[in-house]
Amino acid sequence: MNHLIFHRDSLSFADLSEEISLDVSAKKGNVLSLDIYGPEKIHPSGHFAYWNCKLPDGTSKVSIKIDLHRISFYSTVFLNDGKRMSYADHWINQEFEFAGQLNISATLWSGDKQLESKTFEVSLSAKTQEKLRHALYGVHRLDSNRLFINHFCEDEIPPPKLLVIESTSRCNLKCPMCPRTIDMSPSGTYGDLDESILANLENEIRKTESICLSWMGEPLMNRRLPEIVERIKSINPAVLVSMTSNGALLSEIAAENLIRCGVDSINISIDAADPEIYGKIRIGTNLETIIKNIKILQSLRQSHASAKPDTCIAYVAGRENIGQMPGIVDMAYKLGIKHVSLAIMDDFALTKAYKERLDLSSDIVTLGRTSFSNAESSAGQKNIDLIFEMPIQFFHFLGIKRAGCEVEDILLDNDLSGDEISRLGMQKGCQVPWQDSFVAHNGDVHPCCVSPRILGNLRQQTFEEIWNGEQYRSFRRKLKSSDTNEECRRCRRAIWNKIGIVESAKDWMEVGRSEIHGLGWGMMNTDTSGRPFRTISRKATFFLHDSEKPYLALTLGNEQRKIAVAQVQINDTDLGNVVIPYGWQTEYFDVSHFTKGGNYAGTDIQHALLALDEAQDGLLKVTISLSAENMVLKIAGAALLDENEVDKKTRMSLQSGKEPISRMRAMVRHAGYYTDKIRKKLLK
Repeated sequence: MNHLIFHRDSLSFADLSEEISLDVSAKKGNVLSLDIYGPEKIHPSGHFAYWNCKLPDGTSKVSIKIDLHRISFYSTVFLNDGKRMSYADHWINQEFEFAGQLNISATLWSGDKQLESKTFEVSLSAKTQEKLRHALYGVHRLDSNRLFINHFCEDEIPPPKLLVIESTSRCNLKCPMCPRTIDMSPSGTYGDLDESILANLENEIRKTESICLSWMGEPLMNRRLPEIVERIKSINPAVLVSMTSNGALLSEIAAENLIRCGVDSINISIDAADPEIYGKIRIGTNLETIIKNIKILQSLRQSHASAKPDTCIAYVAGRENIGQMPGIVDMAYKLGIKHVSLAIMDDFALTKAYKERLDLSSDIVTLGRTSFSNAESSAGQKNIDLIFEMPIQFFHFLGIKRAGCEVEDILLDNDLSGDEISRLGMQKGCQVPWQDSFVAHNGDVHPCCVSPRILGNLRQQTFEEIWNGEQYRSFRRKLKSSDTNEECRRCRRAIWNKIGIVESAKDWMEVGRSEIHGLGWGMMNTDTSGRPFRTISRKATFFLHDSEKPYLALTLGNEQRKIAVAQVQINDTDLGNVVIPYGWQTEYFDVSHFTKGGNYAGTDIQHALLALDEAQDGLLKVTISLSAENMVLKIAGAALLDENEVDKKTRMSLQSGKEPISRMRAMVRHAGYYTDKIRKKLLK
């Protein structure tokens, strides 16, 4: 018996699209598969892709439309009498190498038994092979995914969490590792902050979480620093104000002013406990003066009974001082300082100017490992908190294995050519232009601490106009691609990341295991039970693979003594609200009208599906927005679920597309708080 009757004997793929028409005689449960192999039919290396489709019982007129202009799960569509049939399974080999021939097979299966098959041999010209390579390698990378890139580069970006406002670019020292010393400061000319620009920053000061008043200069050189802090605090009393100082000008009057005006924290740069080594690095002062000034600050804090400014010693390791870490920890302990920041020397993307200083011999690295080991042991005994400014770089350069900091050498190689970066499919893993912004003393806005690039000026524009302007967007686009900005390519503060493949995305997200982040996430943490989670303070986004499953489950937590209310969106379309009392709970949503599992019909079915695919490329964007700025929500995971993975009672409540909020929930949401009695009823 002929199960498959084909209406043509050959395929050409001259324009990367073809249609196979056939009559199929099938029994319920039979599967029709389309496989595309190279010259050698070997799985997986010689196997390009397959699509499987379950068939109805009886005889059907089936059309298989193949369009490889944009290679994805929806490049092949199975139609039965013009109506699209659902996929049973599909797979694409993103590492497939196109050669001169494709073998395209249509096969009918009954379980594991092959009932009938036909193979079409298709010869490919060199031009067609190149088109297919471009379609495969370009479309599947996340940096080519429109939904993903629009989120990072085209949509409106939330205000920065950190604003660096340069109170002055002048400095009283001539430190050899500073770009100022060699007249290559990224913040440009020298001068004090033009305070008129603060008027154009008021909205951002209200919204940001922290402000740092130092960048390329010594903040204590600006005599109006206390007034600047007071103005910022008058706009946003809750904002955390910090600065980094060399400490040489931290006189009694200066220390008194810092306490009075409300500076929250100060880092004091000390790179050696040995006075002679210190003097070679911090040229223009001496260690004795710095220690005396710190003692003044600590004494005044005590007399004012003030915990602020919280003080930290900031140490940067280089050739001259790499053995000084234990001494720095001991110094902090004697001065009553609880925090020590450790970093490896940065070159501010000026690699050529710093080449000799960055050349750490094996002997220096060995000394550094011993120095750190002794410092870490001493810090543990003295209850000193060690902070790592760039932990991956710090541990990598010292050859120390530390969880989460072990990376391949190539991911820290800043001498890669543009061709190598493109061939390896890499981009810089930097979130700074989405979370921080740097304002020079003259109002110039820069994307980060190492970039001399000016994206706008606050004397002519508002910050919002600059932050969401084309120059900022263009900078972000380049950073999300292999063709990155020149200063980003040379920057040592961010490592290279291999660009993700869309199909590597899961239809579930679990913090610490499988995550494709969007914007808005806090650091990973664990609760008392060991459950990993991330925090959401305003709005956060993540991406899931669209597996066509009809339900979305979110595992969310709240540790505040007030109800957390959040809105959930799929691909920027409202899905519903969640109301989270104290503790963890799982919320379910019907997302069947957002996924691609629906039954599409019509003569233009292939075009319609490819248009959908053009927009989403197999991803779903999930956004969670809190209803109040002072709320904090936790997320542990999310998943798309099948019918059989959600109980019937839950499915019934979700058919409208959003979970109904009961009278009790509505009352609690309106009140903004809950009693133990209400909480017990809610959790029931």
